[in-house]
Amino acid sequence: MSLSKTGMQGHWCTLAAASVVTAWGAFRLLPRLLVKHRMHLLTTINDGVDSGEGLQVPNAEINEHGFRALYRSRASRGRSEGAGLSDLFWYFLSPGPEIHPEQVEDGPKYDQINLVTQRILSIERSSLEAMLAKHAARHVASVSGLKVVRLRDWYMELFAAFLHEMIFGDEASPEVLAMIVRHATNIIETLKWCELRDMDARMRVVDYCLERLRAGALPASVTEGVDLSEEELALLLANAFFNTGVVQSAEALTHASLALAQNPEATRRLAEPDVPKDYTQGFVNECFRLWPLFGIAHRITTDDIVLPPGSGPKAGSTVPKGTVVCFNYPEYHSRGYEDAQQLQPERWSLLKTAKQNFCPFGVASNRPCPAQSLATRYMVHLVPFFAARLDFESPVEHTRSLPGAGLCVVSRRETAVGRMPRSLLQSSLWALEQFRTVGQSLVQFRCSVAIVGDAKRLKLCKRFFEGGQKLLPMNQVFDS
Repeated sequence: MSLSKTGMQGHWCTLAAASVVTAWGAFRLLPRLLVKHRMHLLTTINDGVDSGEGLQVPNAEINEHGFRALYRSRASRGRSEGAGLSDLFWYFLSPGPEIHPEQVEDGPKYDQINLVTQRILSIERSSLEAMLAKHAARHVASVSGLKVVRLRDWYMELFAAFLHEMIFGDEASPEVLAMIVRHATNIIETLKWCELRDMDARMRVVDYCLERLRAGALPASVTEGVDLSEEELALLLANAFFNTGVVQSAEALTHASLALAQNPEATRRLAEPDVPKDYTQGFVNECFRLWPLFGIAHRITTDDIVLPPGSGPKAGSTVPKGTVVCFNYPEYHSRGYEDAQQLQPERWSLLKTAKQNFCPFGVASNRPCPAQSLATRYMVHLVPFFAARLDFESPVEHTRSLPGAGLCVVSRRETAVGRMPRSLLQSSLWALEQFRTVGQSLVQFRCSVAIVGDAKRLKLCKRFFEGGQKLLPMNQVFDS
């Protein structure tokens, strides 16, 4: 019995609808597949004779107590040598990964780099808070009507300007700021596999830092008694400050701003002129806990480590020397809290950070981030500053990886724009972002293959240690 014309039309409409839904579901699955693909590459790039076995903690057999025991162990201080994963991170951070404080092994070279870093972070300027407020006020002044921004990129300009003035004592020109932002953007976008390395953009910042050093822009007290060449100092400034400092500061404030956008009660309290500092600190702690700046940090064990009692089913077992331990910050920060996935600034009125599963800057006994104090200081200052002056509205899902760099609509609090235009704009941005995210996932799959392949070919970390720990050529052209 044949279908009627009407029945046939209904049949094809149903098939078409099912096909659209299936195709859309498949496309929406791509970003999630990419996360798994990226985590797989990060934890399996160590495969091979040149690298120890990988171990990610915490896991089903090693709990948060085992995580802390491993992280605090003196035998977990290996940074780069002996891990295939290091070749990838050195590739991301080039030029100059051998000078980056996060990558250098313990020893005289690290002591010199750490001394310079600490001295720069301690440079006495008239008032860091006033300097921050000045640059933040310029950001507020740039907002007119409903401004669509990607917060991470927007805040990079702020922190590039702030760090330049903090280090060199003068304000950067718009051209220099654009150069620093492009440099930092390329590194973070390469880390996220969204674009390939732009070594010309990176070298322009190194050359600029070298030029400023030779002109005496850095206070002499910073380098007094330090045995680092001008090239090494330029690489340190470009990589640790104008890359890591700019990117991680911008991402921290992006997470805080998205949290403001999606938590109206917290925004209301933070916008009050007399907001208690404890509440602000609690909000900042929650942002660092829920969206830590590090996803995974790796260390290479330099000796066998026996897991102590209380470490989970693996307690008493040995983590062998040479193991590449990957510390999963988001997983660690999710354990031991009530309503762990909820942002609750008030919880920190009763909790002490030192006694919780909380280490957004690493652990004190294993070379934590040297900018911990400065980063916390400006977050506590800037969060209420922006909360009192700007409205943040975002249609995106807030995740640690910031796949869309924090797409957001920013407006002055006094801006009179009706709910209908705001809602229409949010809906449009959401729809456009869905398609952009899918397209970006395809780019990331392509870039990931090229990046990992090139990192394995160059083997920057392995070359450095096998070549007597001499400074790598900045252009990364090797004879063999």
